[in-house]
Amino acid sequence: MSSQAKACTSTVIPSLRYRDAVAGIDWLVRAFGLEKKAVYMGRTTQSPTPSSPSATA
Repeated sequence: MSSQAKACTSTVIPSLRYRDAVAGIDWLVRAFGLEKKAVYMGRTTQSPTPSSPSATA
């Protein structure tokens, strides 16, 4: 790795967008064996994860 690459301090944060985010999350879990850590939904919908604090409030 070049010294210029080592000196770089930028951060890359990957993201994905889905028309149906809940279905997209479920697909990622099934397809790649990922684990849901947190799912944040809007105020008008409930979270599909029962372990999240907003779903029990």
